[in-house]
Amino acid sequence: MITLYDFDTRLPGRGLSRYTWRVRLALNIKGLEHKTEWLQYSEIEQRLKELDIPPSEVATDGSARYTIPAIYDASTNAKISDSTKILKYLDEAYPETPQLGAIPGLPAGVLLAAFEQGFQNALRPVWALIAPTVIAHLDGESADKYRKTFETKVKVSVEAFLENAQLQAGLWAKGEEALGDVGAWFRNSSGHGPWVMGAKITLPDIILGSGIAWFVAAVGEDSEKWKRLAQWDEGRWAVLWGQIKPYSQVY
Repeated sequence: MITLYDFDTRLPGRGLSRYTWRVRLALNIKGLEHKTEWLQYSEIEQRLKELDIPPSEVATDGSARYTIPAIYDASTNAKISDSTKILKYLDEAYPETPQLGAIPGLPAGVLLAAFEQGFQNALRPVWALIAPTVIAHLDGESADKYRKTFETKVKVSVEAFLENAQLQAGLWAKGEEALGDVGAWFRNSSGHGPWVMGAKITLPDIILGSGIAWFVAAVGEDSEKWKRLAQWDEGRWAVLWGQIKPYSQVY
């Protein structure tokens, strides 16, 4: 049994981290038995230290950064944080399952870096649009911490943001344009099939699919926000969600 650590919310899909969704999708695609242990957003570092899970990153000054996703694999006693490290581990520890950490025919880091950077840039304005909803579905210190992150990045209070229709419209326009550029990856890929690289699901699909799962989890499938994004780029993102949704089950 693999335990996946995620932070808890009252959002429709509960799990919010794109990177945790990445690991959750991989576990479901691989058919590996797992369960989610929910942590409070404000207590992630404290809890992972208690569980003796190593930090996801150690800076040059020696300071450690503890983030989710993290896993504990009871069958091997492995404790790992950081989605990239976890995907690599799952491929190596379970070689009989679909291999998701590499891109056929290319060095692993080449397309990964491009997808990561491009998709992160595209989702930045979209994140700002749904962050107030996230804050409203967190409690106490977790809500305060997420609010601080939003107001630092957007440079406006949550209340002022919600009253500024022009700012929101601009972000919707930026998000649509940026995700349109990302959609071109599908059109320009060399594969022929339902996935980016062809017939088999690979790492780029996990990256893109986790972003869509994150958005849907935050706003809900019946929301106007999802209906708006789903029709962008001739419905490309609705199609991707239809493909990835069977692997989005939360255990």
